[in-house]
Amino acid sequence: MRLGALDLEIGGRLSRYDHQENLPGTSGAIRDSMPSPPAAAGSRTVTSAYQDTHLRLTWSHGPLLVSALAGYRTGQGFPGRRAFGTLEAAWQMVDGIALLAETGNVPAVPELGIEAGHIIRLGAVVDLIRRRSPSTTDRAEPSAGAPPRERAFLLEPAADGRYAVRCLLPGAQSVEASGDYSDWRPSAMTRESGDWWRLETVLTPGQHRISLRVDGGGWEAPSGLTPEQDGFGGTVGAFLVR
Repeated sequence: MRLGALDLEIGGRLSRYDHQENLPGTSGAIRDSMPSPPAAAGSRTVTSAYQDTHLRLTWSHGPLLVSALAGYRTGQGFPGRRAFGTLEAAWQMVDGIALLAETGNVPAVPELGIEAGHIIRLGAVVDLIRRRSPSTTDRAEPSAGAPPRERAFLLEPAADGRYAVRCLLPGAQSVEASGDYSDWRPSAMTRESGDWWRLETVLTPGQHRISLRVDGGGWEAPSGLTPEQDGFGGTVGAFLVR
């Protein structure tokens, strides 16, 4: 959702993990946040669940992008604070190179044995995968009288809990998709009939971001999704999996 110069995102994630719980009458810690080994004598393996709900506000202006996140955890059987939040900033120096800074409080990840804590991160990101957008001198121009390129984005359930991402891209010769669901590793889409292109992938419930590259050009948000700056001169689009 876009509110003027701000983008608003509301999301959540349900997680489950196994841990050890002492049987009645035994001593020692009640719960262990580390992933569970086989149950020892006097203990049993218990599965717990927790829900993280968050609100994120993102503001961008030129090469600067600032994002603030606030969240709260509900559930039982995990250590650490329930409230969490971070503040992130990215400054695009040149195409493909961005400076990053982040600070805040992050929640525990009990299924990985990671405790809650405070973080301060400074760094730089160099994009070695995404190509620059074609310049006006190397971009293929449509022939005179050619109709404008139509685009469409569809998300459909597929077999075995996977989803099919389908895009209508008349005239495209190659299409790649990149998103947070694959840690931004590009995947080639498959051409279908009627200028549709398809990619099947596993998607967890919640909000995801995706970007498309058509014919080796720049990375852009699919038409029909609200574009957001990606910090590298391109855009991404957000969609929701229920």
